[in-house]
Order: sequence, then C-alpha cells, then structure tokens
Amino acid sequence: PKFDAPKFDAPTITKPDIPKVDLPKVNVPKFDAPKFDAPAVNIPNFEAPKTPAFKPPTPSSNSYSSDFSSPSRDRDMSFEEEAQARLDAAAAEAKGEYKELDAAAKKVEKEAKKARGEANKAKREYQEKRNKACETRPGGKIICLRNPFDSGY
Repeated sequence: PKFDAPKFDAPTITKPDIPKVDLPKVNVPKFDAPKFDAPAVNIPNFEAPKTPAFKPPTPSSNSYSSDFSSPSRDRDMSFEEEAQARLDAAAAEAKGEYKELDAAAKKVEKEAKKARGEANKAKREYQEKRNKACETRPGGKIICLRNPFDSGY
C-alpha cells in the first residue's frame, strides 16, 4: 500500500522589529597590575635509602626428613605432668566457686524480680488512689491543683 502524508503549510513567522537603542559610552580607566616576581625556593633533594637485594633460598633435594615417628622422650616428663595436674585442680576449684556464686546470684536476682513486681504493684495502686483523689480537685486528674502542705501526695 502507498502512504501519502497530508500536506501541511506552517504559517510564516516574521521576526519582530526591535528598536535600536544607543547606550552612552562609558570610559573605564585602564588598570595595570604591578609585576611580582616569586622568590626562588631551593628544595633539598631527598633520596630514599637503597633496599638490599633479596634472594630467596633455594631448597635442596634432601632438606626434608621422611621420619614421621613421634620424637623420643629425652627428659623426665613427671614435672610437667605435675604442673598440669596442679593447673587442672585449680581450674576445677575455680569452676566450683563460680557455680556456687552463680547460684547465689540467681537466687538474689529472683528475689529482686519479686520485689520489683511488688513495687510496681504498689505504684499502680498509688496512681489509682491519687487519680481518684484528684478527680474532685480543680484541674481534675490532669492538673490536680492542691495545697502542697496538707495533701500529702
């Protein structure tokens, strides 16, 4: 199929005539900046020290031992075994002391939690009673104007 676009003639737009304005000429004085020579600065030369040449070692063909057995005991290990036994006993004693103190702390924490619950309950009761007392005062529960010398709360 053949497609023909419809012909469209755009209107011609003419450039508007702007009147010519003659502005007065302004004479600006000429400004010459003074010449400035920067002082010569001699920066000392710095040379980093030379690093020594490094040559990695070359392994020889027989540098590794093929004996994988455990080393023989040359000395008496009883002193080291005694020292280890003392360390183990000290650690066991410290663990027992920790367990006792931890149990005591948990007991105290449980009592403190119970006491906190009782204190919170008393606080709620106080707030309810104060709110009830403030309902009849000027300002109601929100402002609760009262004589601080004889109200007691």
